[in-house]
Amino acid sequence: MAHFSYSPEGDALAVFKKSEKVDYIVELFEDYFIDIGKNGKIVGLEILNASSALDLKKSDLKNIKKAELYTSEAKGGRNVFFILKVNEKEIKSQIRVPAFSA
Repeated sequence: MAHFSYSPEGDALAVFKKSEKVDYIVELFEDYFIDIGKNGKIVGLEILNASSALDLKKSDLKNIKKAELYTSEAKGGRNVFFILKVNEKEIKSQIRVPAFSA
């Protein structure tokens, strides 16, 4: 299970592995950022303007019960999967991250 935080004032959602230290942040595309830890490992995801990006109400994002964050290797990059448990719904999303170097 991942940790998460949501700021309704900034409409910013962060899903992260709490035990992992962030070495640097990479902007994937507008409003999407990934946190990179030791050895280039993806340890977190930040989404600005999260309500519109995820097509959810701010009130729903304030009621996240659980978050999960997974990554997998893929040809030419990585896949980032995140799952949010909001009220009784489960929202699943996947983001393709191209290969990058530090």
